[in-house]
Amino acid sequence: MLDDTVTLFCRFGPARAEAFQPAVLRGVRIDGAAGANSRAGHAGSADRALLFIPFSAARGYVPPDEWARLDADGRAGHWTLQTGDIFAAGEHADCAESLAARLGKGGAWYVVTTVDEKRADSPLAHFAVGGGRTYRYGGGVS
Repeated sequence: MLDDTVTLFCRFGPARAEAFQPAVLRGVRIDGAAGANSRAGHAGSADRALLFIPFSAARGYVPPDEWARLDADGRAGHWTLQTGDIFAAGEHADCAESLAARLGKGGAWYVVTTVDEKRADSPLAHFAVGGGRTYRYGGGVS
């Protein structure tokens, strides 16, 4: 059932001055899995999530190359999916705290690592978004 709500924080700007614009998406599905990674003696988080966004819930979506060309007014009411974006279960768009402050409080925040468009001539067409749990300045998963 696609009855989850997530907040997607869409990254924009150069890596050293990046900023994020929140977009609340309803009618989606988020599945998370916790784990541990212990390769070559290094322990770390292996928490992952899959986010399913049906095209019917993708109103306002623009491809990443178009997103990069939009100014602040153009980004209003729009969102994109690209590696380095961040998503979290629930609605977080109206919070006055910075994204860094929110991340510092813990919780299930995921950095987008993969985006696949699952196109089909059916109501099952969707974006499949993979996420990891470790954010580093400049985008990405460490």
